[in-house]
Amino acid sequence: MGDVEDIYELSPLQQGMLLHSTHDGAADMYLSQHMYEVEGPLDYQALERTWNAVLMAHPSLRTSFHWEGLDKPLQVVHRDVTLPVHRHDWTHLDAAQQRERLERLHAEDRAAGFDLTAAPLQRLHLVRLGEDRHSLTWTYHHLLLDGWSVAVVMTEVMARSGGGPTPPDPPPYRDYIAWLQRQDPEATKDFWTRTLAGVTPSRLAPLRPWDPRRGTGEVSRRTVDLPERIGRGLREAAARHRVTFGTLVQAAWAVVLRRYTGRSDVVFGSTSSGRPAELPQVERMVGLFANTLPVRVSVPDDGDVGAWLRDIQDRYAQMRRYEYTPLADIKTWAGTPGRALFESLVVLENAALAVGSAGAGQPGRPAFRRDALYDKISFPLTLTVAPQPVSELQVLIHRERFDEGFVDDVLARLHAVFEAMASADRLSVVVAAAGPDAVAPLAPVASEAPAEPLSAEAARLEEKVAEVFREVLGVPDVDPTASFFGLGGDSFAAVRVVSRIDGASVGMLATHPSVRGLARALLDSGGPDTAPDDELDEKIAELERRLAGERAKRAALNAGPVPVPRDGALACTFQQEAVWFMNQYDPASTVYHIPFPLRIRGRLDVEALERALQRLVTRHEALRTRFLNQDGVPRQVIDPPPAVRLEPIDLPADHVERWAADECARPFDLAQGPVFRYALARIAPDEHALVLVFHHIVADGWSAAVLGGELSALYAAGGEADLEPLPVQPADYAAWQRRRLRGAELEHRLGYWRETLADLPVVSFPADRPRPDRPTGRGDTIARQTPDELSAAVRACAREHRVSLLAVLQAALLVVLHRYTGQRDLPIGSIFSGRTRADIEGLVGFFGNTLVLRTPLDGDPTFGELVRRCHDTILNATAHQDVPFNLVVDALRPERAAGRNPLFQIGLTLLPRDIGAADLVLGEVSIEPIVVPERYALYDISVDVSDSPDGTLPLSVEYSTDLFDADRIDRFIDHYLTALGEAVAAPGARVGDIEILTAAERDRVLRDTDLLARHPGGGEVALVDGDGIRWTHRQLDAAAGRLANRLRRAGVGSGDRVALCLPPGADLVTALLAVWKTGGQAVQVAPGEPVPGLVLTHAEHAGSFGSALALDTERVSLAAEPAGAPAAAEVPHLPPVTETERRLAATVADLLGVEQVGVGGDLFGLGGNSLHATRLIARIRGAFGVEVPVRDLFANPSLRELAARIEEDARGVPH
Repeated sequence: MGDVEDIYELSPLQQGMLLHSTHDGAADMYLSQHMYEVEGPLDYQALERTWNAVLMAHPSLRTSFHWEGLDKPLQVVHRDVTLPVHRHDWTHLDAAQQRERLERLHAEDRAAGFDLTAAPLQRLHLVRLGEDRHSLTWTYHHLLLDGWSVAVVMTEVMARSGGGPTPPDPPPYRDYIAWLQRQDPEATKDFWTRTLAGVTPSRLAPLRPWDPRRGTGEVSRRTVDLPERIGRGLREAAARHRVTFGTLVQAAWAVVLRRYTGRSDVVFGSTSSGRPAELPQVERMVGLFANTLPVRVSVPDDGDVGAWLRDIQDRYAQMRRYEYTPLADIKTWAGTPGRALFESLVVLENAALAVGSAGAGQPGRPAFRRDALYDKISFPLTLTVAPQPVSELQVLIHRERFDEGFVDDVLARLHAVFEAMASADRLSVVVAAAGPDAVAPLAPVASEAPAEPLSAEAARLEEKVAEVFREVLGVPDVDPTASFFGLGGDSFAAVRVVSRIDGASVGMLATHPSVRGLARALLDSGGPDTAPDDELDEKIAELERRLAGERAKRAALNAGPVPVPRDGALACTFQQEAVWFMNQYDPASTVYHIPFPLRIRGRLDVEALERALQRLVTRHEALRTRFLNQDGVPRQVIDPPPAVRLEPIDLPADHVERWAADECARPFDLAQGPVFRYALARIAPDEHALVLVFHHIVADGWSAAVLGGELSALYAAGGEADLEPLPVQPADYAAWQRRRLRGAELEHRLGYWRETLADLPVVSFPADRPRPDRPTGRGDTIARQTPDELSAAVRACAREHRVSLLAVLQAALLVVLHRYTGQRDLPIGSIFSGRTRADIEGLVGFFGNTLVLRTPLDGDPTFGELVRRCHDTILNATAHQDVPFNLVVDALRPERAAGRNPLFQIGLTLLPRDIGAADLVLGEVSIEPIVVPERYALYDISVDVSDSPDGTLPLSVEYSTDLFDADRIDRFIDHYLTALGEAVAAPGARVGDIEILTAAERDRVLRDTDLLARHPGGGEVALVDGDGIRWTHRQLDAAAGRLANRLRRAGVGSGDRVALCLPPGADLVTALLAVWKTGGQAVQVAPGEPVPGLVLTHAEHAGSFGSALALDTERVSLAAEPAGAPAAAEVPHLPPVTETERRLAATVADLLGVEQVGVGGDLFGLGGNSLHATRLIARIRGAFGVEVPVRDLFANPSLRELAARIEEDARGVPH
């Protein structure tokens, strides 16, 4: 066993497959063969070296499996494994003989199977058929890899064969096992229980009796190509309904299945890649990820096809969050253990491995082409659809179950449903296309025989079986008629049961899940011997020793902090080290001060407060720690507890704020200490001011809550409260952190952040001023109380989506930031407590960590989808939160800029509860904070939301006064609260459709739409620029229209982002209107600021950007255009047909002041502008009673398309 590289548990999917393979006589069910034709010169030795190099790159390909004598099966990765390659030379045979011999070779190779305890569980057969012509057969066990992994392996084999660069080794399969162990089993069970509540299995009527355990498994395969017309129509329908092609396929099969089952509620299987997106480089990992999951679809008699399809897609997306769940567990939670939940499987082939052209036409390289594959199917019927390059349907059935006529019927019904789905908008049309019901009577399911008197032998056997049930399930008693799965048994427990009862199999237990039923089945099979085997052979013993060693190493790595000797200067945490370096740069800075200036009214017991502070300083080493500079590295020294002396000074009432501000701002000397100070002032006999100030290097927000609670308890007890002893101190944690985060272990943990945060963009939030070369760091804070009803709605949304409050808050913030910046990649910083261990929760110290949450907005998701994305982002980030922020920054090496956080500009933190004066209770006195004017901002903008015990969600926004004015931040808060309210009220709304303007702002926009009505001639002055030139409304609108045309020709369209580097004035106004006319989004930037997309600027700044239009040169060309130039190209005149089209055309004609318009063009093509657009929206609302989002109008729909949209909205069709 000296070649063991690693040992770890199996995934649940692997455990189920191993169970089925070893206990149900289905060893060949999970054996696959891939056959390839190889043409061209072939170097046998080079091919073998290539395959073995791929084996060495992927640990899962060098794995064996062991279960005898173990509580749970284990997989062992071996260091040195050589792939068996069997060579054959059949050049002396003719083509027919070669085909016959190949078929026999393949059958014999499958029959040979694999010893699962001996790696590698794969082999090659290489047959020479002629000059530069070979057949390659790759046989492997599914325990090692799935179809996606096959593509990865073959791609690497061909890349290495071609002499290309060797790809870096991907992460091992162990990372996926670790990810699985972090998932919440209760949430998984709850999801599947709710999803499949009351489900009835969808069984296909058998033409012949069929037993999957005794059948030969022979498969009939039929492949047809859909006509190109239907394939194109399906792809267009998917785009029209905003769903994937796969959703159309699933929906079509659900309609057909309704006809075969006679039920509108159907369930079928669907394959899933099973690869969690949050796992770094998961697409390059090799292993068993793929899973089969039940898809439950309701097929009503009628309804809107688009809405029905989107519902199917949304439900499937929710299911993908739990796609790692074994089907056996799902069946148990669905109430169908031991029975088939479905008998048909839908497989969508995203992309076949393109090996046909690999090496073709390149001298000296062989070309591989996949010839065939052998893969047993696990369900009576499997439907496979390959959408590209043609829409190909493949139906596989068990010959023992169905005949060819059934396949013809399936294909005919699918063809008709696909054709209807390509064009129909009503579900009744699609359902009718599936033809009449085809339900044949099903044979009744056999039930267990009625109870009969037990013989003595049967009674003894039943008691032995019951004993095994009790032992495995850990229950004191078992009803002999109760189901094993209903009693809490699962697939893992089933293995333990059958391993203790000779003659039993998992299939037998599934068919007869009760004690009595299993005992009778054993008697019918000839009787068992229930003697367990307690002797382990040497191989298993060695495995256990290796496993114990592995567990010991892991235990040492995961063991918590323990007290370390206080023999001089001690190591600091990485967080403390980062703050220390910042302090060395600017020792006088107060940005890392944590002050609590408090006004106390009432009779204060100064002596009790002094004794309480003394106990705190004695109890918490952080409050008496200094930090020395040793060779450029900070080391902490813990001093003995100093004597606490509270000596109040007398202070006039009008000096309190200034005195408190001075105390809060007084710098700390980290080397001399102390780094915690206190001061007390007497204003009147019953009024005092107390200032507590900590340096951030020894405390964080959580620490303030700890101190507030303990100080309150100690004061109430006169300084003698009995507090729980502290198991460790921050210095112990620092030593533990340093041991844990180093070398390969640190590099492994940093891998997630390197992958997740690669190529981070700068968030271009519009500022009031350019970022100064020498930032002051000053800031201010605006606090706002979230309305109670909004707080309740946000909490309800989080409960409904089963996510944290932070996920909902982050999703709403992304909506607003996207609207402000036009960016879809918006990293946000969030502070987490970092107290992931119970033994440090009660400490005063600096444990907090900043995590970067990066949730992309790709695909214009619904708000609910975005919430789930944010939830996944947060879960993944917190799973890797043990890596301090400064180490992540060092690993990424981002480009630095003065005064800007290196990884993000916007922060969002959910505070677990209010931290501050409200936590401190000093007897009967009242305590309130003293406002200290001097403020600092760590980030450009930071949103803090408090999860208050009373259910409210107060928020405060800290912002850099170097960049922003208070009124801009006020508007930002308004927009954030508006978006939050709109989003949680309609989580099905698309992110781009969520309103962020307040009601007052929307009213102001609508009032402004009367501008042209108030100035019908357009000759009144609209603005006067800095040169004294007067611009009329007509001139301004014409100039903006001409510039909009230029922007459209440059590729700017709806939703595109255009940066404006222009000073206030006519140019800026013209540019804003022009971008608005295109439907784009305008963002103001400073010269040289890195921004994507097109920039409108002046000639002197054009060189600062990658792609720019110089507005001053544009103005010359604009002036050269005739004043009457049309705003867009002419469109053919199409007269209105429907009543809605006629009313809409009349409305547009009235707006534009013309006699009539056609419906073939859009508003802007007909001469309209942005003001016309907002007025048209108001007119449509009044005339038709529907709301058309501004964003939709700027997508330039024709009036005919707009009329159709109005009709759909009037019918209540969702979009």
